[in-house]
Amino acid sequence: MKGNSFLSGGIFGLLIFIGIIYLLIKTRILLYLVLGVVLIILIFIIVIVVKNKKIQKQINDANMSNQDFKNIIRVNRNKIGNLRSFIFRIDDRAVKADVTEIADSSKWIIDNLEKNPSDLNGTKRFINYYLDATINIIKKYVEFQKGEGYTEEQMKSLEKSKETIKLINKSLKQQKMKLLDNDFLDLKVEMEVLEKTLKVEGEINQD
Repeated sequence: MKGNSFLSGGIFGLLIFIGIIYLLIKTRILLYLVLGVVLIILIFIIVIVVKNKKIQKQINDANMSNQDFKNIIRVNRNKIGNLRSFIFRIDDRAVKADVTEIADSSKWIIDNLEKNPSDLNGTKRFINYYLDATINIIKKYVEFQKGEGYTEEQMKSLEKSKETIKLINKSLKQQKMKLLDNDFLDLKVEMEVLEKTLKVEGEINQD
């Protein structure tokens, strides 16, 4: 009896489903839904293709192969991971906050470079020198942060390293803002070009 009820319910549900599909086809709603989904997928693919072509052009303009560029991104991500490993070993809260922000800014710079290879020239000193120097300074600070049994001169050096870390944090924030300004400048240029294009098209249509 239960089996028959289950079978009847299944058949009834199937009939309802078929009826809904038939209704959608009849009213063309299903067709519009399918076309809408296809359109969204096509737009998504076009955006990805255009974005990849733009990135590839920027890599080519930098006279660099794809593999070399990927290696730069990979190596510097590993360095940032190394930098983050020191955060949990820092006792001083202010220094810990500075190092955390340094790691976050460094990650942002590399993420931005990955999306905008044209920024390579603006970040060369960071990836070729500053990041390594920053890691070495923070590493030394972590090793000597206790300050037990140090001479007055050594204590001054320890305090100086704190100031240096704070200065690095400030410098990286400025670097980040500079790259952001460049991105906004590019956006402004693109919008101006689009605006001019729309005006020209409008004049043509009026004629």
